[in-house]
Amino acid sequence: MRDEPSDNLIGFERLLALFKDVQKQTPSGVGLKRETKPYGTYILIQFKLGSKRVAKACGCTFTQLGIVEALQKAKKVAEALNNFSTETEFWSWYDQTILAKNTIQNNLITFRQAIEIAEEHFWNSMRKNGVRDKRNPSHQSCWNDAYGRFYKSLPLDKVFNTTDILQVINSKEKGTKNFKMCVRAMKKLAQLNSQESAYKELEKINATQVKFKQDLQSLSLDDFLQMREQILDVPANDKRYRIESRKSWLFVFSMQVVYGLRISEVFAVKNIDQPFTTKDGIVIP
Repeated sequence: MRDEPSDNLIGFERLLALFKDVQKQTPSGVGLKRETKPYGTYILIQFKLGSKRVAKACGCTFTQLGIVEALQKAKKVAEALNNFSTETEFWSWYDQTILAKNTIQNNLITFRQAIEIAEEHFWNSMRKNGVRDKRNPSHQSCWNDAYGRFYKSLPLDKVFNTTDILQVINSKEKGTKNFKMCVRAMKKLAQLNSQESAYKELEKINATQVKFKQDLQSLSLDDFLQMREQILDVPANDKRYRIESRKSWLFVFSMQVVYGLRISEVFAVKNIDQPFTTKDGIVIP
């Protein structure tokens, strides 16, 4: 279970792990700090300017995309600190380059171009154990399930616009998981392509899932054991299969079957794969 800790992180924990990893990659003298406000969480760049150390906003939200972008901006700041002789020059550069003030962006981008940018980000996005592999069927399935199947309904050669996006969203049944995922995918497309007006419109949509499948499926213990054998039955030394990851997840699923725990509850067990010592010195095997 300890070989690939990133596989066992979920949600906000994974985001925090990525941020801590990126913090270690910042240039000497420049750092990143998380700032939480009532209306969101953002990233600040910390550095010494003159005789004082400052922490300034860099226009990056505390998301996977924002964290990666903040690292790139931190590297630019480190270079700029060595290139400017006055604070006035530096702050003028900071406003223009880091905060992108007074910059007019070209929003005349087609859906095809926008999707290419989103797809490139997906395949090159940072993960604890590297980037995604286009040859990996599992990674291909992740792209299609989360984004690709929704984007293919857009008119590829038309200029990016909110009307066509809403038309695709409204083709899904409101309140379902499919509707929720479609909204999420379109918001990501707008965010990655700096389509602020479209993103604000999508933010207004209530994508909460209220409809769930009523037909519950049952699985016998024999069925589970048979599935387990099939998952582990992979060719030896075949790099397409991450056998240790499979074993780790099967252990989690086995804990669910035996004890009826949720996945998050399995991850919360302190002594799940090694002894745990309580504050008063008691060792739980």
